[in-house]
Amino acid sequence: MKKIPLLFAFLLILSFLLPPLSLGQDINEALTKMIEANSKVKYQGVLTTILINTPFTQVYKYKVINYGNSYRREEFLTDATNKKINFDDGKYLWRFFPNKNLVIKEKSRLNSSSDSGIQNNLKLLKQNYTIQVVGEYNVNTRNGYKILFKPKQPDRPQQIFWVDSETGVPFRIEKYGPEHNLVSVSSFSQIKYSVPQKKDNLFLKVPTETNLTEVKEKSILSIDKAEPLMGSPVFYPHYLPSGFKLKNIVVRFQGKDKVLQLFFTDGLSSLSVFQKKFEPKYSMVNTPFGKVKLKTGREAFFKTSGTLNILNIRSQPIQITLMGEIFKKEIIKVAESLSSGKLKPAFNFIKTSPLK
Repeated sequence: MKKIPLLFAFLLILSFLLPPLSLGQDINEALTKMIEANSKVKYQGVLTTILINTPFTQVYKYKVINYGNSYRREEFLTDATNKKINFDDGKYLWRFFPNKNLVIKEKSRLNSSSDSGIQNNLKLLKQNYTIQVVGEYNVNTRNGYKILFKPKQPDRPQQIFWVDSETGVPFRIEKYGPEHNLVSVSSFSQIKYSVPQKKDNLFLKVPTETNLTEVKEKSILSIDKAEPLMGSPVFYPHYLPSGFKLKNIVVRFQGKDKVLQLFFTDGLSSLSVFQKKFEPKYSMVNTPFGKVKLKTGREAFFKTSGTLNILNIRSQPIQITLMGEIFKKEIIKVAESLSSGKLKPAFNFIKTSPLK
């Protein structure tokens, strides 16, 4: 059997950026507690996500084990035929697909953060959201706070985090749509704040015939540096929703395939623009939401998953995918502003906490 070091995967996008507030508690101190909890707290449980606003309600379940020393395991429980196990140790993320006899090695999705990065991200979060403690809860003798993140602009979801007061671990996250309707709930069940520390737990065992492939990446790029790596002009937005800032430009390589990502954030919600070479075999998308005609004349395909909206633009020589927690009208406006060339883009780099 091969042994692959155990790796640490993220719980939920940006979930550990958010502070467990209480009346009179300093928000910076609370944020520091959350950052420490991200790497130090030991817990395990079943994480269930319910997406309510799709044509049919969808349920996803993961078994999560957080070892508290920059190691984490997530096992997909929803579909036995598409089983997946993720490991992330803060350096590499390993995705194991048993039914495909495949392991994909990538750069970790969890990075360390500096004091200045934490403060800059907190500043961005406070600029874009009103943060309120809206209640307390008690679950299985554990106490916590319900924290409301109300966006100052009506073009992105309102979110409520149920945060364990002792550890800072998000127990439940609720996200709301444009009509203030609940569209996504993620919560833990069978959660325990202890994890057996065995040496074997720090390794992922896979069959000897399992294939290993690696995704390499270059990050913190500029547009000028990204274009030669892609071998084509880079399309970037000239419009962004209020408060969104550029956090990273990444080019990922897997064999001959190259994918560019522009990653933006408002401190909580995210927006990514992906770009790759056009592939005719993927030019059609099966989506219940149909086609969208952009003002630029391009044809796009729209779909949604909880509060995440996705817009695919597939035309030669480049295909572009936008994914973000912004509402439909806004993601279409971003798509219609995409262009390459010397026009001034709608963003500058910001220094924020590299946590994702």
